Amino acid sequence: MDTTAENHPKNKLRLWYGTQKEKIIRHKRLSIFIGVLFLFDLGIFTYFAETFPLALLIPSFHEDANLKSVRVFLPDASLQKLIEEKRELYPYKKKDQFIEALVAEQINAPSIQTGKRYLSDPVEIRRVWIHKNIAYIDFHKSIQNIKNPNPDLEKFLIFGIVRTIQENDSTIAGIRFLIDGKEADFLWGGVDITKSISSRTSQ
Repeated sequence: MDTTAENHPKNKLRLWYGTQKEKIIRHKRLSIFIGVLFLFDLGIFTYFAETFPLALLIPSFHEDANLKSVRVFLPDASLQKLIEEKRELYPYKKKDQFIEALVAEQINAPSIQTGKRYLSDPVEIRRVWIHKNIAYIDFHKSIQNIKNPNPDLEKFLIFGIVRTIQENDSTIAGIRFLIDGKEADFLWGGVDITKSISSRTSQ
């Protein structure tokens, strides 16, 4: 039996773990390594999150959803009447989100028939909310900067939105239009928007 001091069980254990000071150093190094690895992983995740849309990272978000069929009313090419197009939207549970998606689809998405938007530039919707069955649509002030707006285009824009909302949600009694969170008299000067508008007004 080997009884040398080096081979004594306690000394072997001490040689394996080292002194208490060495253990602390090893723990610190391990902690630093784990921290650096975490920051590296976080940086990779942040890069992909900023570079690629969430819908690409999680493709099942829309693919697995049962899209809702909606009716959207747009002006025809000659600005003589509203025409109906069928679209499909993500079925938002909150009514204000659904109405905002409806409005965005109506004014910013290209027509199925013509392949073009009837407004020259996309319109930013700042906020949509509902109070006492009145839907409030708050546009960014840039909507008033559209070049050479046609009075008929303004009429069909407003009445198209009103009909689109009320045809898809019968609980909405009227629609109010705001600009930058404030009441306005007109978008471009042709249609009074100081009061709520309903589909009966637009007929």
